[in-house]
Amino acid sequence: MAKDEDAPLLTLRKLLDDIQLATKRESRSKASISHELAQGFMTVLRGVGATILEVGKGNANYFVFEFEGKTIAVSPFSSHEEWWEKPSEGFRCMTRNRGCDWGVVLFFVQDHEGVWIEGPEFDRTVLKGREKVNSNAVQEARRKKLARPFYRADEFLRLVRTPASIPPRPFLVRRTPGPSS
Repeated sequence: MAKDEDAPLLTLRKLLDDIQLATKRESRSKASISHELAQGFMTVLRGVGATILEVGKGNANYFVFEFEGKTIAVSPFSSHEEWWEKPSEGFRCMTRNRGCDWGVVLFFVQDHEGVWIEGPEFDRTVLKGREKVNSNAVQEARRKKLARPFYRADEFLRLVRTPASIPPRPFLVRRTPGPSS
């Protein structure tokens, strides 16, 4: 994976191409590939001005970064089969300890696309208590404008600065009959 001094050269597209090639070339565990993706994503974000504040221990695939005064924890996942695991307990513990905003990035590797979903909405709208999610749940979140796509790191940073607008829940207004004339 690219070193920090290579950060300006590493783009999100290049990172996802490298992950796709490594997956085809080598028989590696999903954990190893996810760790490599997280490391590469950190490098890409550093290249556009983000500061990495904390990295998950060991082979973890999550980190905390700061950009323009906002602190955010991210757990990036890649998939070739369009199935993603839920964020680990270590990630959730780190977000609670830091008290910062958090979210999940789901990468559609073959499409060179990432999707940012803010944490509470990921739990409520996408995960819904399951251990894994599939692309159908992500598509539903897209329709609700909660899963927001990006193709470049600067687009990702713009998304995390502006929270998704959650549409209000519809409600019925009951009309009461007025006084009769």
